[in-house]
Amino acid sequence: MAPKTRSQATQAGPSSVPAPNPKKPAKPTKAPAEPGPSKTKPKPTKVTKRRARKKDFRNIPQGAGGTFALTLPTVIGTTACNTCLGLYVPLTPNRCFIAHFNLEPQPDDGGDREQELENYEVGNACYRAVVMITKEFLGDAQWKGCWGVRTKEMRTGLRMVCPVSGVVGTKYVGDAVAEGVREFFGMTQRRRGEGELVPKLEENLLVSYTRGAAPEVIYLSADELRNGWTARNERDNRGFGTASLFDDGRVMKGDEDGDESQTQGPFEARGNM
Repeated sequence: MAPKTRSQATQAGPSSVPAPNPKKPAKPTKAPAEPGPSKTKPKPTKVTKRRARKKDFRNIPQGAGGTFALTLPTVIGTTACNTCLGLYVPLTPNRCFIAHFNLEPQPDDGGDREQELENYEVGNACYRAVVMITKEFLGDAQWKGCWGVRTKEMRTGLRMVCPVSGVVGTKYVGDAVAEGVREFFGMTQRRRGEGELVPKLEENLLVSYTRGAAPEVIYLSADELRNGWTARNERDNRGFGTASLFDDGRVMKGDEDGDESQTQGPFEARGNM
């Protein structure tokens, strides 16, 4: 009897049914195409420049001055001292004296006394008259402002400005006012280190006051002043007084109300301009 053999299915081995195919990987997303170069030129970016905001300061106008109590921080000063003299004197951490001396020399020829002398140049008698009237103005200011005694700190911090001064061989009104300031405060050569004896050749003088810091004196050109600062003329600016000077040394000084004028002097003998 023939031996039994395995069935055909068993001899065939593993099932011939195909295995399921694995999932195909997703196709990668295409990156967006880069735009080609523009055929038109881009318009330039418009940039609007903003002007820097101007700073305000308390302005002491021509012919005015006085002792000022300050609310800190603040900036105070005087400007356009073309042929005049601007003066700053520190008194306390929040008080100062500032004035814009306006002295106009005029010929004493019996004619039109509104005619000012050329370049504000003065002779010897008129020079001394300016010195004396300057000291008189300052004495009034010291009494009205309750300064107390004149101190080293006043002399050290004192500043003057006048573009027309210090010319060798020539005497101008600004030189005479500066001489009056020096004599009033006792600023001699011996005390040269205590203060500036000669005015700065500047037109504009500002002083910045900040709480807890020493006052900062700022000298500005006309352009710097116009572009960066705004003057605020105040109602409480007291008229410091103006004086018209004559070549014989007489001084016509305005009264406190600024209306009538009174001639005072002569301070010295008649001189020539």
